[in-house]
Amino acid sequence: MKILLPVDGSQYTKRMLGYVAAHEELFGSQHEYVFATVVAPVPPHATHFIDRATLQSYYSDEADKVLTPVLKFAAQHGWSARSMHLEGPAAEVLVACKNGEPAAFALFFHNFSTFLGRRGLWLEDLFVRPEHRRQGCAKALLHALAGLARDRGCGRFEWAVLDWNASAIEFYQSLGATVLPDWRIVRVVGSALDTMADGGSEPGRA
Repeated sequence: MKILLPVDGSQYTKRMLGYVAAHEELFGSQHEYVFATVVAPVPPHATHFIDRATLQSYYSDEADKVLTPVLKFAAQHGWSARSMHLEGPAAEVLVACKNGEPAAFALFFHNFSTFLGRRGLWLEDLFVRPEHRRQGCAKALLHALAGLARDRGCGRFEWAVLDWNASAIEFYQSLGATVLPDWRIVRVVGSALDTMADGGSEPGRA
């Protein structure tokens, strides 16, 4: 299984890595880890004076400051790991804490509905540490995200759920969410992505 871990070089990153390393029964070397970090973008007006190669080199160097020690930590624990970086606020995270310690997080970003003509809020990942489950963390994060979506003028707050996860579906419906029966997720990854990219047709043509 691939496990995506956002890192930023802060004390939170160190605590998270320590937690993963201490819970071999949940994580361990049998998984593949992807460490991701986000580099603050250069101000738009400055990009007019910097060539693309220099800009990419800057972003890569800044990302390495965070990713290099994390990859070293992974290697020391025998983890299969790779890294990636993005520029700009690709996503946001809300963290729920219990007794001053991170207990759960929700990773989200904005999308856009052409039907509504308004942006929406998409919940990509909701994770609660096993020892803190069924204590209201997920509910609190969902309520907080709903409030955030309303305050930001979003037309929708959405996420995906596996069709066999009956308990999760029941939980979401109890909060007022609607599970759409007619929509399916369409995904292109790996070699299929390369094939589509290499053989893409002109816009507007089949």
